[in-house]
Amino acid sequence: MATKKRRVKRHNPNKRATRFFERATIWTFEAHRDVNGEQLHPQGMLKTARGDEELEKRIVAGVMYQPAQQWFFAVRVIWDCGNGEIAVDWRSDTVTGRLHGNGQKYWQLRDDVLEKRKLDQIIDVGWIAQTYRSVSPEHEPDRLEAMMQFQLGGMTEYRQQLWREVNEDVKEQREAA
Repeated sequence: MATKKRRVKRHNPNKRATRFFERATIWTFEAHRDVNGEQLHPQGMLKTARGDEELEKRIVAGVMYQPAQQWFFAVRVIWDCGNGEIAVDWRSDTVTGRLHGNGQKYWQLRDDVLEKRKLDQIIDVGWIAQTYRSVSPEHEPDRLEAMMQFQLGGMTEYRQQLWREVNEDVKEQREAA
């Protein structure tokens, strides 16, 4: 008697990576520089059963190149309110597919967020992105607020001065192009 073969669904590495890296968060700031003045690689965290785990640089790069992701992408500006308080303002958009290669979106959002602040108020500017499958962080106010306050770093005058120097370099490069 002939036996009927069961069809086994084939492994899809993109879907597996999408499920595994759900709620991965990747971020960087313009003033995060090494001793040579080069931009540091983006940092990443992943929510796991053991809590938030920091991702290695090579894994962050891999997640940014992963094609099967939906990303909530935001450009954040940290600014001094003047009365000793620090605030965060942001502009956001959704990226479908790879996070890497969305430079045009970054520059548009950066320009939008910077036009509402005086340059002497700004401490630093950077981007943050988080993967999601069904509900975007923009539809969950608590999650969105936690994301915008995530890993802001130290608010020092050195950081503010370094950002100003980086901003001048960025202006020169964009005008030349």
